[in-house]
Amino acid sequence: GPCFFSADKIDFLIETSHPLFPFPEVKVTAVERRIGEIVAFLIPDHATIEIGVGNLPGAILQQLEGKRDLGIHSGMLSDPMINLVDKGVITNRKKNLFPGKLVAGELFGSEKLFRFAHENESVEIHPARVTHNPRLLGRLQNNRFDGHGRKRQNLTHRLQLPQRHPGDFAPVHG
Repeated sequence: GPCFFSADKIDFLIETSHPLFPFPEVKVTAVERRIGEIVAFLIPDHATIEIGVGNLPGAILQQLEGKRDLGIHSGMLSDPMINLVDKGVITNRKKNLFPGKLVAGELFGSEKLFRFAHENESVEIHPARVTHNPRLLGRLQNNRFDGHGRKRQNLTHRLQLPQRHPGDFAPVHG
């Protein structure tokens, strides 16, 4: 993606041979696995997903193995997503915006993820004005699933947010 900058913008650069800090492996509980099954059931084939990292997003991603031609347009690219790419579940073929591309704002995972993304033309890292722009997201023409606390979201990006008590407002994540 367009996240390049000129070397003359760098004031100090320290090279190191230390490995990058990995995100801890997801360890899903039985309850999280069940929630993941329920949520995965609601995600149709060809959907473009935006999902975070952690146990619950990991549980959802683990349950998507039976889906076809999913796409990624997300703030983060994580190891469970790469596992689905390796299994042919995430193909990005059906996306009308950035077809064939894994679009994310950052990488958050293990050395496996960093190796996968390195010089991989199917991975594009974009700024938030692309990954989280409501007008751009509203132009996605296939089903869009967002795994950040929303109950439902339609193609115009209107939200049905979870409500615990009358008058409560749920947070908008992204």
